[in-house]
Order: sequence, then structure tokens, then C-alpha cells
Amino acid sequence: MKLPLSLAVASLASVATAATISKRPLVSPTAAAERVWQPTARQEMFDVSPDGKLVLYVNWDTGNLMVHDLATGADRDITRKGTYQQSPDEADGGVFSRDGRLVAYEWWEGRTRQDVLRVSNIDGTGIKDFYRSPGVSVWPIAFTSTGGLLAVLDSAKTRFLVIIPGNGGKPALLKQLSPINRHLAAVLSPDEKFVAYTEPVEDFKRDIVVANVSDGKEITRIRNPADDVPIRWTKDGSLVFTSDRNGSPGLWIQSMSGGKTTGSPRLLRGDLWRLGNVFLTAKGQFFYGVQAGDREVFTAPFDAMSDKSPGPPIGVTGKPGEQYSSATFSPDGKYVAFMKREREGLQYNKLVIRSLSSDETREFLPRVFAPSRPVWIPGAQAILLQANNQNGQPSLFRFDLRTNEAKSVVSNTSSPVAFAPDGKTMYYSPHVAGDSSPRRIVAHEMASGHERVIYTAPPNVYIPVHAVSADGKTVIAMSSGFAHGRVVGGGPYGIRAISIATGTARSLTAGIPYDSTKQQARAMGFTRDQREFVVMTGTDGDKTLSLWRVPLAGGPAVAIGHAPTGIELTGSGSTSPWLNADATRLVYIAGTTRLELWMADEDALRTTPPARR
Repeated sequence: MKLPLSLAVASLASVATAATISKRPLVSPTAAAERVWQPTARQEMFDVSPDGKLVLYVNWDTGNLMVHDLATGADRDITRKGTYQQSPDEADGGVFSRDGRLVAYEWWEGRTRQDVLRVSNIDGTGIKDFYRSPGVSVWPIAFTSTGGLLAVLDSAKTRFLVIIPGNGGKPALLKQLSPINRHLAAVLSPDEKFVAYTEPVEDFKRDIVVANVSDGKEITRIRNPADDVPIRWTKDGSLVFTSDRNGSPGLWIQSMSGGKTTGSPRLLRGDLWRLGNVFLTAKGQFFYGVQAGDREVFTAPFDAMSDKSPGPPIGVTGKPGEQYSSATFSPDGKYVAFMKREREGLQYNKLVIRSLSSDETREFLPRVFAPSRPVWIPGAQAILLQANNQNGQPSLFRFDLRTNEAKSVVSNTSSPVAFAPDGKTMYYSPHVAGDSSPRRIVAHEMASGHERVIYTAPPNVYIPVHAVSADGKTVIAMSSGFAHGRVVGGGPYGIRAISIATGTARSLTAGIPYDSTKQQARAMGFTRDQREFVVMTGTDGDKTLSLWRVPLAGGPAVAIGHAPTGIELTGSGSTSPWLNADATRLVYIAGTTRLELWMADEDALRTTPPARR
């Protein structure tokens, strides 16, 4: 799929920091606040209708744009394209019109790999292409009073904030954006004379810039060391924004005149911990997302040779409810590395390293955007991260834990990786022009950059690497169906042991009694003697998942027992081993996080005009 607006890189000065985790309070709703919806983790909210009755969201199980009725609890499908198996297309973001009758949304055509801006009625009828241009991604921000759209146009080299006229004319340029300004927020003033938008500064935080719509010239800049994000303008021309300038996330209002600030900003509501999306209606209703859940990183004692299930789990962070992902052991088994996102915002997406023998915790904010899937590099104080470069391309970066520097290793790939025992060779699956899927496994020499193909899977098979044996002779890879630029359901799912010298492959899951067309297989890690491999099978959502031990040299699989309750096959984002080097402990992520939608009345905003869009 194409790169969403919020996924890109920021080139900033330094930023890795070491810190001790401390507990912080969650949102403490007052009597004026109430929870109005609990979407699932796969339902991503993008807007609330001007009357405060509907929520626009994308269902990532299907890629459809949906509307949720807050009064009835009913959900309505706007795009109705079916499942990903029926169509690889998907919606990604959307906004309501000022009167709430229309929606504009980004539409990704999976087969043509083209981004389109679409507009339709809220019941899904009257769909029309509002804007398309080859090689350009487009994100709607707000409707104008004349039926146009404030939007971002993004190509491989340029990014523009524009107004696309409702009559289909040429977009009017408001601002050419810096390549690093990819986590953008922008709002139009009620008279549409001014636009307030964000520009990144140090440590992934943002200032608010106010510019003329007529010529794009900057009028004023709201500077603060905090992260400031404009939400909407009020009827009297004041600007409402979120900020953590008071030590906690809060809702603020700044008086404005002629596009310039007058006086100091005033706090409307503070202590909005784990704040997500924010929406305001004309009636002064303040809708906001709150990150909630019980997600945690766990370790559990495990003896793969005992034919017993893992022992009781132990929470690693002591702070459940964050968006944890991609947990993996260090080569010596003394530390666990994982990703954590505390709330919306680039500065909250961190790499965490936690000692298993003490409370020592280090948090790093790498100088790349959307870092994920950390993999330890053997023999080095470094971790390999997936992230995005300045042009928004997925890439692999070497992150030095001593200098806090991130250096690109391979561009144009989001492949999982595994390293040889000496850390000198990295194995991954590149995107190759003409291939139907990332179906090749390549050995990449870290010193020289030289690459060689060691294995090629059949067409339409995705073959992400998982681990390399201690003798450096075998690479373990998982496989799944792949079409139109994404992993698809229907399998077959499996795990293969591949000889690095000869490229011959053998299935490790052929002898396991599971339905490979529906149930998934997850590689867990080698046993202590490296002669067998541990596999987990099942489907995310199953009450119990099964663990198996499979001989690498061939032979029947041995049932070990059940996997820990709540463990995920796919949802934690990691493809690295979940067993430590001696196969005595398991690390995994369980539990859920989601954005709950809350609503509070703000009397100070009751005089606002009809809708912010």
C-alpha cells in the first residue's frame, strides 16, 4: 500500500534519551465528559460530523470507509468494496463537508497503485473522483465554503499544501512543504483568509505557522518548545490547538487578529493523557480519542524440550495500555527491545530497551520517522530498524545505541531482517522490479553492501526472513500469499528452512496438523541444541494457539502445548525470534490498545460557526 501522510521521516538533531519509566495518570474525565464510543483496534477514526452524531472511520479488516452512528451504535459502509480478497483497494483518511452531507476521502487503487481523492454522499452514493494525478498521493484536510478541498499533494520529490477547486480546476498552491513536514495538521479560518499549519522543529515537535491563503506568505508563527497542533478556528477568529506546553497534553485557545496573535494562549482543558484524535463541533462539543487497553510486553519461562506449555507470564514494563510492538531478546538474552507509542505524535514513537535483571530502562527517539521492528545486530551496540527516509520511502536503518545516529542500510524495502551470528551479513527480502511479490531472500554484506540472492520463492509468495542458525548455514523464513502489493488471506501459510549455501528449502510446517490455507504459522526460534525449531500455529483471535517442535533434519512434529493466553500471531509487528538464545524464555506481546472516543462540552467554544470543515 502507499505511504500514509503520517508515515515519513524527520531529520532532526539528536534525540536519544535515557529515562526511567514512571507511571502517569490516564485521562480523568470530569462530570462534563463521557465516553461515547469504544471502537476496536482495527477501526481508525478520522472525523466527527458537524452535528456530532456520526464518526468517520476506516475498518482496516477490509479497507472500507465507514460511518458510526453515536446514537444508535449502527455502522454503515460507505465504500462497499468488499474484503481485501475481493479487492486490494482501500480508503485511508476522510473528512465531512461543512453541512455533513458529503465525505471526501483518499482512495488507494491496489491494482494500479494509484492514489485518488474521492467525494461521495454519506450513504455511499454519488461517488466521484475529485482529483487524481499519476504518481501523486493526495490527503483531504477540509472542505471549503465553495465545495473545494484543502489537501496535501505528495509525490516522490515534492509536497504541496493546496486548495483543489470544486469545479475541477488546477489546484491553488498555498505552500510548498519541506520534505520532513509529513506529520502535518492544517485548518482554514472561517473567512478562509488564513491557514494555520504545523512545521516540525527539534525533537519531532511542531510549531504553528499562520499564513495568508491568497499568497501563502507567513504572517506569524506560534513558537514554543512544546508540540502544538491547530484544531480549528472559532467564530471570533481565535485559534484552538492542542499542546503539551503545560507539562501534559491539553486543549488551548489563542486570540488572533488579522492572522496575528493577541495576548497569551489560555488553557481550556488539561491533563488529557494518552490523547489521540481531537474534533470540535459548532455546539462546543469537544470530541477526543483516548488511548486505552491492557497491552503489555511479557516474558515467560519456557523449556521447549519438556513438552509443556510456557510458565506464568511476567509483565516487563509495569505500564500496560501503551502501544507496544515488536519485542525481541538481545543476543545474550539479558535485555528486551521493543517499540512503544504513548500517544499520537512523532516524539512519542520510541525504541525501548529494558533489562531483565533490574529496573534499568532506556528510551530512544531515533532520528527517523515511523521506526519499527527492532532487530539486534550481533557483535555491535546497534539495532536495525525499519523506518522511512526523507522521501517517505520505507528503508532499513542501522541505529547506533552509543551515538544515537541512524544510518540507511537499504532503501525501498520494509522487509523483516535476520543477521548471521557474527553480525556481518544481513538477510532480507527486497522489492525487485518485475517480481509479483518480495519473494527473494538476499544476503547483504554490511561492510561492502554487496548482495547475492540465496533463495527465490514461487510467484505471489511473500517470504520474510525470521532467524539464522548458530552455525550460519540455515535461514528460517515464513511464507504467505501476496498480491497487489500486500499480504493477502487464504494462504498458504508456512515456515521454511533454507540452506544458505545451496538455496534448497524444506517446509517445517508440512507435518503439523493445521489448515495452512486459513491458519497461520509463526516462527518462534531454535531449540538450545539448534536441531529443532519451535512453531506456533492458529489464527489471531483463537482462544488457544498451539506450539510445536519440528526437527530441522526431518521427522514428525511434536506437540508442546498451548501458547500463552492472549499471545498474537501477527498483530505485534515483529518477525524476530520470540525465544532467547538458549530457548528457556519466551517474550511476546498480549492485550489490546484502542482509541476510545470521549466527548466534553466546552462553554468557551459554543459561539463557534457551523463546523470546522
